[in-house]
Amino acid sequence: MKRTTVAALLFIAAAAPAAWAGTQEVANVVVLTSMRLAEGSLGSARNSPDSQQMLGCRIVVNSYGAPTGYCAARNASGVSGNCTTTDPEHIAQIRSISDDSFIAFSWNTSGTCTSFHISNFSTFAPKAP
Repeated sequence: MKRTTVAALLFIAAAAPAAWAGTQEVANVVVLTSMRLAEGSLGSARNSPDSQQMLGCRIVVNSYGAPTGYCAARNASGVSGNCTTTDPEHIAQIRSISDDSFIAFSWNTSGTCTSFHISNFSTFAPKAP
């Protein structure tokens, strides 16, 4: 009886780390030009097996005025979307992006960013070297 109990406990202990490892998501880059929307996680874009996916935002500050934000995305098929913004709320959102964030942004027909969604969750894959 003791051996069965010990064996059962060892089996449960060995299986436990896999069961408690946490939720993991792959969020490849999606670009919907008809909706003027792009999204994905930086880690998934970086780790993608194709040579096309890319995603990111940057802020340019110069002597001519307010900071300008720029975001761009390209999916596995090479479809891309991008936008620019000087909106202070958008600039704050761009500044909140971390190395492994999920980013979603949309733009209008002029190429101006209209919305941002930034998520920093443990479920998104970190970038591999």
